Amino acid sequence: MGRVFDYESAKRLCASHKQLLDTIQRMSASRARDADRVREAAKEVFGSRVIASRIAAALQSGDLNETMQPGEKALIRELYVCEKGENVLSVLEKKEQLRQEIVRDVNTLNSASSFLKRLFAGKQTKEAANVAYQRLSQLMQSEYPSLVRSLEEKSKALDSVSVNDAYSAVSGHEQSCMQFLRRCMPDLVKQANLPPEIEPKIQQIRDVVSRYQKAQKNQPGREQKAREAVDQAISLLIEEQTLQELRKQDIVVLSQRRSGIRLKALRDNGYQNMADLYAASPDQLASVYGISQDAAQVIRDATDEIAREVERTIKLKISSDDQTPAATAVLKAACQYDRIHKAGSIIPPESGERLDEAGRHTSCLSSLNNNLCWVLANPDQKQRYVKAFQALCPGLDQALIEAAQTYSRDILEDVTVPDSLVWSDFSSRSVEYFNLLEELCPGVFGNDDLLYGLPEELAREIQDQEYFPQGLKVTLRKYQEWGVRYILHQGRVLLGDEMGLGKTVQAIAVMVSLRNTGAGKFLVVCPASVLPNWCKEIDRKSDFRSIKVHGYGRQAAFDSWNRDGGVAVTTYETLGTLRIPEDFSYDLLVVDEAHFIKNVNAQRSQCVRMYGNYTRRLLYMTGTALENKVEEMLSLLQVLNRRVTAQARRIAFMSTAPEFRQVVAPVYYRRKREDVLTELPAITYSKEWCDLMPEEYAAYEQAVLERNQTMIRRVSWVMKDPGRSAKIRRLKEIVEDAESDGRKVLVFSFYLDTIRCVIDILGSRCTQPINGSVPVQRRQEIIDEFEKMPAGSVLPAQIQAGGTGLNIQSASVVIICEPQLKPSIENQAISRVYRMGQTRKVLVYRLLASNTLDERIDDILTEKQMIFDAFADISDAVTVKEKEDYQIDDTTFGRLVQEEIERISAGRDSVTPKQTQPEQVPDDAEAIGEQDAVCDDVSFAGQENLPAAAENPGTGDEYPDEREA
Repeated sequence: MGRVFDYESAKRLCASHKQLLDTIQRMSASRARDADRVREAAKEVFGSRVIASRIAAALQSGDLNETMQPGEKALIRELYVCEKGENVLSVLEKKEQLRQEIVRDVNTLNSASSFLKRLFAGKQTKEAANVAYQRLSQLMQSEYPSLVRSLEEKSKALDSVSVNDAYSAVSGHEQSCMQFLRRCMPDLVKQANLPPEIEPKIQQIRDVVSRYQKAQKNQPGREQKAREAVDQAISLLIEEQTLQELRKQDIVVLSQRRSGIRLKALRDNGYQNMADLYAASPDQLASVYGISQDAAQVIRDATDEIAREVERTIKLKISSDDQTPAATAVLKAACQYDRIHKAGSIIPPESGERLDEAGRHTSCLSSLNNNLCWVLANPDQKQRYVKAFQALCPGLDQALIEAAQTYSRDILEDVTVPDSLVWSDFSSRSVEYFNLLEELCPGVFGNDDLLYGLPEELAREIQDQEYFPQGLKVTLRKYQEWGVRYILHQGRVLLGDEMGLGKTVQAIAVMVSLRNTGAGKFLVVCPASVLPNWCKEIDRKSDFRSIKVHGYGRQAAFDSWNRDGGVAVTTYETLGTLRIPEDFSYDLLVVDEAHFIKNVNAQRSQCVRMYGNYTRRLLYMTGTALENKVEEMLSLLQVLNRRVTAQARRIAFMSTAPEFRQVVAPVYYRRKREDVLTELPAITYSKEWCDLMPEEYAAYEQAVLERNQTMIRRVSWVMKDPGRSAKIRRLKEIVEDAESDGRKVLVFSFYLDTIRCVIDILGSRCTQPINGSVPVQRRQEIIDEFEKMPAGSVLPAQIQAGGTGLNIQSASVVIICEPQLKPSIENQAISRVYRMGQTRKVLVYRLLASNTLDERIDDILTEKQMIFDAFADISDAVTVKEKEDYQIDDTTFGRLVQEEIERISAGRDSVTPKQTQPEQVPDDAEAIGEQDAVCDDVSFAGQENLPAAAENPGTGDEYPDEREA
């Protein structure tokens, strides 16, 4: 192929392209040096203490009129040059492939650019030289040479740019320079190097806030996960308790579901109860000789069916006495969920806003990492830095920092709580645990009656009633909150909840809610025996401070309350002694133990009703089942709602029927313990029959023959040598067992001498006894001291004094020294322990002497208790007259004594009963005090240890200083 170029043209063309290539090489080298100069300038600025001091001064003072140092200007210039130079390099990089092609073409053309070179070149080389010449010639005619020359001029211009020109050019584009620097020197830009005057303050807040914000983001997911853990734990506990119930069912129940099952073959292979079958697979059952594969599947299906039925009947119980792994898992899961769920309340809304604001400031300052960030910030950005820093200067107060840290820890960290600590927490906060579990798994404890026994229409209205608990220091159970809404909605009601359900705290919650909606004055009237308890409950469970209107200074206290408001607590007796101003009015009257004013003719009844005229809201409270005597109920309801009372009076003959309860529902609300506290642990009653020693029995026979009723009932407690007393021996054994089981004990007796005997025997284990001579204020102090005592401690109490108005959940063992003559006396005493908040099984021991009148009293007591239970809230087949016939009065007891005399005489042919008059109560009998005069009255001749209040049975309405009007 002939050549298409002359040699001179080829040389000139190659020289021209080499010149362009050299220009590109120089520009690339020059711009590469720009990056080196930027690095050197950046390092100088980064490490300058002068600049750091100036930044600190600017942030603290807010003065941005700062003089830039030469190093800063040099950095700005080099950044400007380097950034603009990058534009040049970027264009060159785009033409890099073309440059490489030019190099190849120039080399190819050079290989044939003279006669000799072409002479010795091969044909292929000659052809390539022709092609290279044509391409290079065309390229010289394109815009490429002018582009290179243009870039060369820009590059030279950058080399000669001044610092001031560069600074002016950069102004307003500092962020692009900063981004360029981050690309060039990412490690240096990320490195913190702020002045020591400001870095710690920013860093501390940044750490707290960033962790807080992370916790906020994670809370929903963590809460959902914790809730799922609760559901899973509940399911496992239900399964465990289902298995416990299945273990109680013999496999014979299978024959009631399926016929033809070979039960003997199953028994011979160890399948004794339904739990055994439930745990077995069809293959395991089929391996039993005589059980086919089909029969095994039938057994399995029937077993599953029975298990599902049992599971539907399960009402979960969680007791400190039954700390199974499944129950522990439920509490731990609930504790974890509760901690996460409540974590948000650790930070009040206003504090949360402060943290969010601090987060915005720290976010702004997060870009201010070192001197470079400040130098390359524009004036607006620097002003934002200043404002953010100065807003953070006061810092977050330590309490908020600790709250944020606690919140973050509760949300982000999995805290493993020891089993013992969880159970201890459950014992002290059982109400919160049960409320939480009921909320997460409604009906899990069996109390899924969402209307709580009210008519549906009324219940819907109660459900919509607003309740404002701010200021209440305790958590209400759901049924209690429902009771509060009922009281608030209805305005004038009688709350008849059974003992132990928390009527007092419901009344306090009502007062708190009314206070939060504008009310200010509340008056509580109660028996003197519970006045200290009312004051303590108000002070402990709300932000109110109770005002005791009682004793010396009562009028001054009343006047102060009338003037300043609050909660005044007084007694029935005191109420009648107070002077009322002409313009007297208040917001709520609470009448505790309202059955004390059932007699409309009694002076105290009239006094209370008169005080009710000065308030629109009335709350009567009593734990007594008023359905027993409908006229007494109606006399109370008449004051509260005349219309409802009139309707109820027309059907009073069916007072225990559901229809009657529906009629009085707008004004009378009663719930029983088994209806709402289904999670209470079991209560076990044990009759401890004690065989009397010969000398004990001889003393008993003598007391019977002398008709000394006190000595008869105090059988075994009258021995001079305690070691010869069967009941004392059993008492000591029970107390020792209680100590080994970590329990505390209540000992009740009707007689003061028996209480003294208990104290003499048990010594330092005992607290001061509670009896009629102990002031009511001191009684609560004794209980508080008892709560702090170790396991095995004993609180002895006269049953009339210790059986009302006291809450003693710290004890879980009750010993009753002799059979009581009325079930209500014993029930009231046991209710001091078996009430809301009790987390242990309650063990009740009745000490009874074999072959004595204790047996006959116990028989009657058991029968009477059954009638009482049936009558109180359920049965409409038993009349009041029938119930009253079962009371063990003087006549009945005398008849029992006579029968016992005849029995003893029949075995003592030579002994003639001593005919004596019934022993009279001595004048110096120890009194139980005015505050307990309203207790159930039982008095018999010969009971020298009876309290004075019981000497005069009366009607139950009298007080020592007040008789029927």
